[in-house]
Amino acid sequence: MMQNLVKPSNTNGGPNSQGYSTTRVRPEPAAPSESPIQYDFSLDDPVAPPPPPPQRAPPSPKRQAPPSPMRGRSDRRRAAMQALVTGNAQPSFSPSPTSSPNVAPPPPPPPPPQQIVDTEPMVNLTPTVETVAQELSEEIEKGETPFLLEKFLSMTGTQRRRAASSWEANIKEVSRSDRRQPFTQADWARHKSSGRYWRHVRTMPVSSIFKGLIPPVLVFTLDAAAFALYNTEVPNAYVINVGLTPFTMTASILSLLLVFRTNASYDRWWEARKIWGSCLNRSRDIMRQGMTWFAQGDTQLKAQLLRYTVAFSVATKVHLRSDEDMRTELEQVLEPNELEAALSCVHVPNHILRMMGAIVKEANIPDQYEQSMNINITEFEDILGKSERILKTPMPLSYTRMTSRFIMLWLGLLPVALWGQLGWGSVPSETFIALCFLGIEEIGVQIEEPFSILALEAICESVQGNCIAMIEGESRDRQLVDLRGSNAPRETWF
Repeated sequence: MMQNLVKPSNTNGGPNSQGYSTTRVRPEPAAPSESPIQYDFSLDDPVAPPPPPPQRAPPSPKRQAPPSPMRGRSDRRRAAMQALVTGNAQPSFSPSPTSSPNVAPPPPPPPPPQQIVDTEPMVNLTPTVETVAQELSEEIEKGETPFLLEKFLSMTGTQRRRAASSWEANIKEVSRSDRRQPFTQADWARHKSSGRYWRHVRTMPVSSIFKGLIPPVLVFTLDAAAFALYNTEVPNAYVINVGLTPFTMTASILSLLLVFRTNASYDRWWEARKIWGSCLNRSRDIMRQGMTWFAQGDTQLKAQLLRYTVAFSVATKVHLRSDEDMRTELEQVLEPNELEAALSCVHVPNHILRMMGAIVKEANIPDQYEQSMNINITEFEDILGKSERILKTPMPLSYTRMTSRFIMLWLGLLPVALWGQLGWGSVPSETFIALCFLGIEEIGVQIEEPFSILALEAICESVQGNCIAMIEGESRDRQLVDLRGSNAPRETWF
C-alpha cells in the first residue's frame, strides 16, 4: 500500500516541524446508493500508478470517517508475506471479484529437491596403512622380504608411524595368545636339550620379539648408514669422530636400567602366576568343603556351588583380558537366568562371590563350617584384588620413559663413536647392538602385563575338571567311608 506524501497544514493552519507528513489520506465516505470500493490484493495483479492525491476536506467534528478496509487486509497480507519468506506457510491469494478474470492464480512453489542417496558401496582403490602393514607381516612370515624396505620408504612419515603401529599390533598382540600354553614333560625335555641353541637361532626370523623390533632397528641402521655416507661422500665435510670412552662409561648405567626393568617385570609375572595358582587351590578347597558339609540331599545347592566356583575363575580371566567376551565364556557354565543376572551387574566376578556366600548361607551348616567356607570366599576376593592391582598399576611410567629415552639417545649417537674404528662396519655393528639392547627392553615390557600371556585357560579347565570330579565321585566316596554295620573294630576306623 503506497503512502501519499502531502503537505498538510497543522492544527493552526501551518506546516509541521518537518514540513511533510506521512498521514494516510482517508477517502470520502461513499454515498449510500454507491457500491463500496473494492480492493484487489492478488500477487499477480500489475501495479497501477497511484491516483492523484485528492484534496483533504476539512474535518467535521460531528461526523467520523468509516474505518478503511485496507488496514485489516494490509496486516494480513504483510503477515502472509512474512510467513512465505520464512518458509513457515504457503499462502495462496485468489483474485478479488473485481479483478481481471484473465489473471491466473500464482503457481504453487516447487517441491524441495530430493536427496539422491547412492546405495552402491564406495570402493576405496587406495590401499590403507593397515593393509600395507598386513602385507609386510605376511611377507616376513613367508620369508619374502626383497621389497620390504622399498614399501616402507615409499610411505610418508605419518604413514610409516601408522604402519609400524598397526604392524606391531598384528605381531605383538596376536602372538601373545600363542604363548598361553602350559608346559608338559615333553616340552621340558625339548627345552633342556642342547639343540635349543640352533633351534632358537633358526627361528629368529619368525620370532614375535624380533619382528616387532624391525621398525626401530631399521631406523638406527639407516641412521648409521646416513652418517657413514656423510663422512665418505660429502666433499670437504667435517668428519665427526669421538672416542668410545663416553659410551663405555654410560654402558654400565644403561645395563643397570635394563636389568632392573627386566627383573621388576619378571616379579610381576611370577606374582600373577602365584595368584592364579592360589585360585586353583581355593577352588578345590571350597568345593571339597561343600561336598563334605552340605546335606546329602542338597544336590541343587551343590550343583550351584560347582557352577559358581567355576564361573568365578572364568569371569576373572575375562575381566583381566580385553580380547574375550563375558557372555560367550559364561554361557557354558551358568544357567540362563544366572547368566543374565550376572551380566546385569557392573562387576561380574564380585557378583559371583556374593552368590557363593548366599549359597553357603542357604545350606544352613554349623557356624564353624560356614566360617571356614567364608574364609575361602574372602581369599577369592583377595585373588581378584591382587590381579586388578597388577593390571591397573604398571611400573612407574617415568622409569619406563627414562629407559626408552636413554636407549634412543645412546643408540642414535653410537655411530659417531664407531666410525673412527670400524668405518662402514659401523652400520652392521649398530644393527646388532640395537637388536640386543632393544630386545632386552622389549622382553621386560612384554611380561610386565602377564595376564595376556599366562595360560589362564588351562587353570580354568583344571578348576572345572577337579570340581566336576568331586561331584561325580561323591556317592562312591561316601560308600568308601561308610563303616556303619561293619564288623571291624572301632580302632581301625582311624
